[in-house]
Amino acid sequence: MTMDTRLLAQTISDLRARGGDTLDVEAKRATGGTPDLKPTLCAFGNLPSGGVIILGLDEDDNFRTVGVHNVPLAEQAVASQARKGVVPPVQVEFTATPFEGETLLVVQVMPLPSAARPCFTKGKAYLRQSDGDYE
Repeated sequence: MTMDTRLLAQTISDLRARGGDTLDVEAKRATGGTPDLKPTLCAFGNLPSGGVIILGLDEDDNFRTVGVHNVPLAEQAVASQARKGVVPPVQVEFTATPFEGETLLVVQVMPLPSAARPCFTKGKAYLRQSDGDYE
């Protein structure tokens, strides 16, 4: 799913209405640095369609926009987790997008080819169900 500004706004509106993440969208606050995303990267890599992580939204506060203040550092941290923390590594693409006066970092996690699945992190494979990552 490519995330343009209109689709991003609709996705965030849907998350707010739902009150939680979805099968293919995970939101993280990331104001104190990039969180551990390896289980989510792994789960999205194992899905046939991959998934999207939106950094800069506070799920605990109805997906309030808090922004990402150092986009290059966040990109580097996510890419490192995708390359070094998931086996086989998953591919990620980044888009920094202004939204509600802040910058969000949208991370598109590409699905692994079916022959390369499942991928693992710390020896565990994860799948995505509803709004969670499960072993």
